[in-house]
Amino acid sequence: MKKYFFSLLIIISGQIFSQDKNVGIDTNNPKSLLHVDGEKDNPKIASEIITAAQIANDIMVTKEGNIGIGVLAPTTKLDIYSSTDGALKLVDGTQGANKVLMSDANGIATWQTLNSLKAVVPGVFPSAGTQVQGDGTLNNFGAVKYTQTYIDLTPGNWLVNIGLTVRSKQDILNRFWLHGYLSTSTISVIQNGFTHLGPAGSNTSFSNLIFGNPARTNNTYTSDGTNMLSGSSFISVIANTRIYLLLDDANTLPTQNGEKVGHWQFNTASWENYFYAIPIE
Repeated sequence: MKKYFFSLLIIISGQIFSQDKNVGIDTNNPKSLLHVDGEKDNPKIASEIITAAQIANDIMVTKEGNIGIGVLAPTTKLDIYSSTDGALKLVDGTQGANKVLMSDANGIATWQTLNSLKAVVPGVFPSAGTQVQGDGTLNNFGAVKYTQTYIDLTPGNWLVNIGLTVRSKQDILNRFWLHGYLSTSTISVIQNGFTHLGPAGSNTSFSNLIFGNPARTNNTYTSDGTNMLSGSSFISVIANTRIYLLLDDANTLPTQNGEKVGHWQFNTASWENYFYAIPIE
C-alpha cells in the first residue's frame, strides 16, 4: 500500500517520462537512471544541449547509485555543485561557528572544532598573592607541593608553558635542581585524562638549577636569591581535565644554622609568572 501511495504522490506532483529505462520527472529527456528537472526548464529535444543554468536545478541518480545535485554526471556517491556558498547544511546538534565536519573511526561524521582553532588557555593563579614554600622534607603524600595554580584543558594536543619566580633561602654555595610537574592530583604526580608526548613520558618535568642567595642573612628570602623556573611540555588531553602545577618538596642538601636548606619560595603574584597552553593540531 505504501509503495502505491508513494507512486501516486510522484504522479500528482509532476510528469514522469521514461526513455531507454531512464526515468525523468518533469523532463522528457532524462540523462540518467533518475533525472529530476526542478524548474522544468530542460530542452524538450534530445539533441539540444542542457546548459549549466538548467543543470543547476536538476537532481540525478545514476545506475551506480551516485547522486548528483546540480551535476549532470555525478562521479561520487554524493556530488554537489553550487555557484553560491552554503551548498551543504547539516544540523545534528554538533554544529557551530568555525567547526569542520570530521569522522570517527566508523566514518560517522559530526561537526568538530579543530584544536588548532581553539584559543590559548591561560592558567589560573590565586586572585590574591600566595606564598608557597617547600619545607625540604618528605611528607605523607610524597615529595611534591601544590603551587595553588592550575589549568583547565579540553581534549586535544597542547603545548603547556610555565615560568615561575622562585626564591632560595640557601647560601650561594648550595644550589639544587627544582622540578615542576603537571598532575591531576594536588598531592602526588598522577596523569589521569592526559599524557605527556615527550620522550620521558610520565616522568616529564620542568626543571631548573636554583642558585642560593649571595647576601643570605637570617635565613630570609630576599630578591638576591631570585631564580626563574621555566619550560614547556607537549601533552595530549583525552577528556576535559583540570591539571595542577606541583613543585619538588624535598632534597638531600644539608642543614644550615639548624634549618633545612632545601627551602624555596614561590610567590603566585610575581610579575614574571606565566602558565598557559597553546593548542597544537
